[in-house]
Amino acid sequence: MLKHVPGASGVYAVWNENQCLYVGETQDLQRRLLAHLQGDNECITRSRPTAFSFEPVPAGLRGTRQNALIFQLRPVCASASG
Repeated sequence: MLKHVPGASGVYAVWNENQCLYVGETQDLQRRLLAHLQGDNECITRSRPTAFSFEPVPAGLRGTRQNALIFQLRPVCASASG
């Protein structure tokens, strides 16, 4: 899964089979995915993530896009910058 994720600025969502778990923004998408897979967020780990989606987004626009995705997807775990 990691080989398809760039080490680039962007926003992302972590999913399980039923719902969006988490929405975040980061300077390095690949690094954040790895951190989540290693259990850095108890809520995500407990919810058994099965998918990760992302959009490359320039640093200055990440917060706005993250907020729009939080509103749209309603993640069950608290979302924050990463």
